Amino acid sequence: MPSLVDKGLAAHRAGDFVQAERHYRAALQANANDIAALTWLGVLKAQQSAHDEAQALLDRSLALEPRNVIALNALGNIARTEHRHEDALTFYGRVLALDRANVPALFNRGVVLSDLGGWADALTSYDAALALMPTYGEAHSEKGRALAELGRPEEALLSFAAALKLKPDLVEAYQNRINVLKDLGRLDDALADYERVIALGRDRPYVTGDYLALKMDMCLWEGWEELCRSVVEGVASGARVTAPFELIKIASTPELQKHCAEIYVRDSFLSSRPLASKAYRHDKIRLAYVSNEFKEHATAYLAAELFERHDRGEFETYAISFGVPKGDAMEARLREAFDHFVPAANQTSEAIARMIAGHEIDIAVDLKGFTRDSRPEIFAMKPAPILASYLGWPGTTGAPYMDYLIADATLIPREHRDGYTEKLVLLPDSYQPNDAKRAIAETPPRGELGLPEQAFVFASFNAAFKLTPDLFDVWARLLKAVDGSVLWLLDSNESAKRNLLREARARNVAERLVFAPKLPLAQHLARHRAADLFLDSFHCNAHTTASDALWAGLPLLTRLGPTFASRVAASLLKAVRLPELIAESADDYEAKAIRLAREPALLHALKERLKTNRATCPLFDAKKLAKNLERAYHEMHRRHVSGEAPDHIDLTSCDEPVN
Repeated sequence: MPSLVDKGLAAHRAGDFVQAERHYRAALQANANDIAALTWLGVLKAQQSAHDEAQALLDRSLALEPRNVIALNALGNIARTEHRHEDALTFYGRVLALDRANVPALFNRGVVLSDLGGWADALTSYDAALALMPTYGEAHSEKGRALAELGRPEEALLSFAAALKLKPDLVEAYQNRINVLKDLGRLDDALADYERVIALGRDRPYVTGDYLALKMDMCLWEGWEELCRSVVEGVASGARVTAPFELIKIASTPELQKHCAEIYVRDSFLSSRPLASKAYRHDKIRLAYVSNEFKEHATAYLAAELFERHDRGEFETYAISFGVPKGDAMEARLREAFDHFVPAANQTSEAIARMIAGHEIDIAVDLKGFTRDSRPEIFAMKPAPILASYLGWPGTTGAPYMDYLIADATLIPREHRDGYTEKLVLLPDSYQPNDAKRAIAETPPRGELGLPEQAFVFASFNAAFKLTPDLFDVWARLLKAVDGSVLWLLDSNESAKRNLLREARARNVAERLVFAPKLPLAQHLARHRAADLFLDSFHCNAHTTASDALWAGLPLLTRLGPTFASRVAASLLKAVRLPELIAESADDYEAKAIRLAREPALLHALKERLKTNRATCPLFDAKKLAKNLERAYHEMHRRHVSGEAPDHIDLTSCDEPVN
């Protein structure tokens, strides 16, 4: 006759948790020290997210049998769920010390290492698990994710195919494969995988936002309004429908974006054990910028001169680089720009956080936020006593562990402050650095660029995801209002180009679209001079792209929105002394664009002012920005050393001259 525990296990395996718990508790009533009943009831309670009760049951089972690998694995899983990664690795390590062939521990260890960014070690764990159990579909899927992160996409696709052959309904394998397909430019295949994920379970966390984001990358706008509405309503209700990066791409508010970020951080990155909190005593403030983009990348194009301009007499500067080294010219330049360039590629996030703490960094600045390949978990471990978010992420982190957000008064006016969890650093002029050393090549004739010689050229070199149907409707009307005009767009990907042409045909302007291939920076800057007016996007403005246009001498028209991401171009235009190019509404934007296209003298005057202002305006004065930033860093440090809590730092009225 089956025992009570056996009956409980049968119900447990069948998914009947109520009946399973009844049998386990009956077994414990008969024998309070029944190790199997304690263990499996602990496992069940962990599956129900009753972690405190599960922990107590599993601890009791281990006290009776310290070699209980099932209990150790379950405790590791609880620690992983609670983002206590070091504890989780310790528990899995104890299992493997007892049983080197324990497949669940090998797999779970790999998952934790993946969560921490230790992809090479994670791959080793997955391979070990698969050597013992080749039919383990989840291990094939996670191995594929590790291979992708290690820059081996074709091998990753083979692993995903193996996983799906074994388990055709394995949603995680489809989700992991989507990212690889996107990287390979196979967006239509990625979309097909999203359709499968949605069919298998649309309620999975963040799927709706990811699906919307891919459709925006493809400029595939069928059902766009409905998808946007479901994302906005889902976030407002507290659901995990989207990651923060997807929400900034559509119409929203600072308060909604804060709510989204708080949901995401609470779900993914909260840490209860800070690595650094005390005030260090150094001759110089140790200032670390943390990113994977210290190479040929938009962030580096903006900030290179800023890094070079920091006062080495007052600051000891660090670049904590978790990106794979590229050996390009920008990386070489940035290695010289810092006192310490610290490579950290393929290290776990926890190892990087401990390394930052080991260097006794006073102020650590996150240049990534929630953008692609970011590592917010490094900052969740509080690796420095002062943490600031800057430049890479246009919004709040929603993270209780982040102290400051560096911005300006255009990005965050006083009435919007409730949409941000950090204390705000408001710089004079614009928050955005720029590199005045960027070279501009010779501009080819229009004919060589595929442009008509005499037409008025509207240009927008924003990424495809920033082009939304409400914006495209305005652009189509502009093309019809300005005889012979063309719209010059970046050729982001084949899917977007195909869909944009279809949308243009539906609006009878397809023959007016011209697509620009990607070029090296100097040539890309040069071709701006063949255009007449840059048209900004609405919900997520041009950022680096806007500075590129202004640096090249091309006037830019923007619409002022309610969110950080939709106010960046306005910040830049004020700093380049061209505020009249800021529209207050979509109608105002359209009217201004038509007027500029129809009044050549007005546009010429703006171009001449921009040409003059470029040499003297704050936007391209990295030395001035460095001084203002350093004032903020000094105030952050002063407050911490004196035991004061972080507070807003408003430098907008302290625009002192720079010698």
